[in-house]
Amino acid sequence: MDRRASLRRLGDNAQWLEARFQSVRVSDDWTARVYDNGGAGTPLVFVPVVPMFETAHVHNLQRFGTNRRVVTYRRVDPPDRPVSVEDRARELSRLLDALGISEAHFCGLNEGALAAMAMAFREPQRVKSISATCLGVENPIPVWMRRLARILQFPIPGPLVGEVVRWLLLGAAPDGYIVANLWGRNPDASASLRNGVVPLYDGYLLPDRRLTMPVLNIHSSPVVREYSSRRWVDLLPNGRLAVIPGDTHLCMWSKAAEFELILEEFIQDTEKEIPVRQKTDS
Repeated sequence: MDRRASLRRLGDNAQWLEARFQSVRVSDDWTARVYDNGGAGTPLVFVPVVPMFETAHVHNLQRFGTNRRVVTYRRVDPPDRPVSVEDRARELSRLLDALGISEAHFCGLNEGALAAMAMAFREPQRVKSISATCLGVENPIPVWMRRLARILQFPIPGPLVGEVVRWLLLGAAPDGYIVANLWGRNPDASASLRNGVVPLYDGYLLPDRRLTMPVLNIHSSPVVREYSSRRWVDLLPNGRLAVIPGDTHLCMWSKAAEFELILEEFIQDTEKEIPVRQKTDS
């Protein structure tokens, strides 16, 4: 992976998305920055992790936006309080209400998928399917790291947060520098880490048999072991595991073609009402 070319492409992706964001009034206290192509059919919502990580889905938005409605948005983490997984579920629900979306497919990396799962527990009728990446049954953020993040109340520059996340969590992922760069673009990365990410892993949400909709888990990251991803899928009545070979944390960006083929087949099976529990892709 050519680092200079990759960072240039990431910058182009960020500019493309910034130029297409629209302001959507969700409530009196939240005007969201939303990308919505207004396409037809059941929407596919890409749920972001923290601010700027929606950029990793630009190629996916362009690809799936050719034949369906696709949506993503820019998250804003509060500087003064932690955001729970229930908060994330309510955030997502309120956004769908504002966009007039009654039901959707959801796709998210890590915490984005956790938010979609939390919404599925609350409002299962609104969740057509969930596509997760890099989730397993084991909590990937060590207890000591979560405790440290909670006590860091002073602002830390985004690039430093990115490098810390890269070296401590991402292992051998060759696209770790892309993760670090996205963290560096976050205007308040320390608040996002302390209030937007760590609280979700303090109460790490696992799937269970109440999630009856089709759920896909794409394994690609060294952060989560493959057996942990398989055990995560086994907790579900209608789950599928797909494996993208080679370590990559942002498979939706670093290996977009493979990621999109897997996601497209999964959504097509879902819309044809083909059971996916029997299928394992590798």
